[in-house]
Amino acid sequence: MTVRTWPRRLATVLYWYLAASFFIGFVTKFWPGPTFFGPAYAEKFVDWGWPPWMRFVVGALELVFGLMMLVPRRRVRFIGAAGLVFVLIGAVTTHLIDVAPL
Repeated sequence: MTVRTWPRRLATVLYWYLAASFFIGFVTKFWPGPTFFGPAYAEKFVDWGWPPWMRFVVGALELVFGLMMLVPRRRVRFIGAAGLVFVLIGAVTTHLIDVAPL
């Protein structure tokens, strides 16, 4: 195996890991009941000051951007990664404004 294939394989594993983690996030946003770590996201979004239907928007964005991370074209992966960065910036900002405990 050449030296150049290892970084590419590591990058591919990282892309799949990120896509899988955001797919789990997508599933929990659409889940009607309690999640792994607490109450349903419909209740959480209302507590954070967002309408309950916003969880579907966030979940759909996570799904689309996560799937974009698996496309082999660099431009599509970059757009997916940039979209996920904006989703995460929104999540962090929401938690900082809400002053949610760890």
